[in-house]
Amino acid sequence: MATSTTTPLTSERPRASLAAAVLATLVFAVAVFFASPTTAADAQDAPQITSDGVGNAVVGSSRNQLAAQLGPSYTFGPPQVELVDVEGYEVRRDGIVQFIAAAVGEINPDTPLDLFLVREPGIATAEGIGVGSTVAEAADAYGTFTLQRQEIESRRFATFENQPDRVSFRLGSGAFFETTEFDEDAQISAIWVTCQPFLDNCPAQPALPETGSTQNLLLIVSASLAIIGFTLVYFENRLARRNRST
Repeated sequence: MATSTTTPLTSERPRASLAAAVLATLVFAVAVFFASPTTAADAQDAPQITSDGVGNAVVGSSRNQLAAQLGPSYTFGPPQVELVDVEGYEVRRDGIVQFIAAAVGEINPDTPLDLFLVREPGIATAEGIGVGSTVAEAADAYGTFTLQRQEIESRRFATFENQPDRVSFRLGSGAFFETTEFDEDAQISAIWVTCQPFLDNCPAQPALPETGSTQNLLLIVSASLAIIGFTLVYFENRLARRNRST
């Protein structure tokens, strides 16, 4: 008569637990790989000026909203006067000022900041126009222009036919009110991105991407699975050795 043999369950359980532990460890490794919000290359890239703001910062946002949009590598200076009747925060990345987020009047962390002031070279539009660019270079990028001067602080601006919405180019010098004559070497001294919340023409607030808390939760869950799996392997191996010795 043929006899049947049964493989002890204790020999299979450690294998199953080991497989689960290995799988959880792989999930943990993938989570660690994707958990970093920026790569080394991203950290070196200057934010770009667009009709919506500067980089991920959306004009018309409050300081609290900007903090969520920009992430932990950005910090904010205290409120200070930037222009006549205008207060703003210095927005810094790795300690270096990137732009000023400002609004008319006294501001607080919940005030909509409807004026971004870019005064730092190296931060530019998609066409490469930034602080230090000449009017001629901007005209090549955006076409026909008009130069204007405001009475307030004698501010001088160049307005181009095809420039991005909400973006203004302030010039450093020139004695004009409105003209198409210009010095080809006249430079852009600041770039403004503005909107009017009371007219409801500010960009929509973005849906924030998965935050660090979501990534941390994934790390915690996968690490816990790995620990549980290897713990089961350890105890089941001990149980299997004890059963073999009896």
